[in-house]
Amino acid sequence: MALNVLVLIAVIWLFADRYGGGKHAEMPHSPTDTATHGMPAGPVVRMAPAADTSQVKVVIPDAAAIIAYINTDSVTEHYLYIQDVNKQLNLDRAKIEKGWEARTREFERKMIAAQNDPEILSDKAKYEETAARLQKEEQEILAYRESKAAALMKKESDAGKKMYDQIKTLIGSYCEVHGIDYVLGYSGSVPIVTYANPKYDITKIVLHQLNEAYKAQKNTQ
Repeated sequence: MALNVLVLIAVIWLFADRYGGGKHAEMPHSPTDTATHGMPAGPVVRMAPAADTSQVKVVIPDAAAIIAYINTDSVTEHYLYIQDVNKQLNLDRAKIEKGWEARTREFERKMIAAQNDPEILSDKAKYEETAARLQKEEQEILAYRESKAAALMKKESDAGKKMYDQIKTLIGSYCEVHGIDYVLGYSGSVPIVTYANPKYDITKIVLHQLNEAYKAQKNTQ
């Protein structure tokens, strides 16, 4: 319960409207003038009146919130959807690199040929024309790689957003059924939570439901 209490204290301000039936405590009034005792002689500076906080309420829940958590590293590693997406991304990345390398090799071949062509080297007009053409080809090669890389990054970003939406939807449904108020996510790379009671870990449950839903979706395609 220690984890529940600590997290509840941290989030109670953010979710003040969640517990409409709770008790309300009034905030104290702020003074309108600053005290000047002990200050050096000089002109008196008066502060503007502070905002009236008499109507501000702190919502205190009648009972402690129920909090569970998931290991996001485990979800990312074992979610079948992410495994399939990563496989496809790796194939796409290899295809892009292969295409870029082929274009680069062809460009280098043309460059060497032009540099060793006496006709081009001896004719200023041909030399400038060839240089302009090669420069344009070089820019096209760079643009090809940049555009493909940008498309790959977008595909990866879209997959991450889809994963997040799927997890959020599933966890929302699970929490409604089991009366859970909050689900925390922790990662080994960002160790914000140093300890959590294993009985509140719903990682395996979430992973199982995610993978079952994904397999069912794949079977219908």
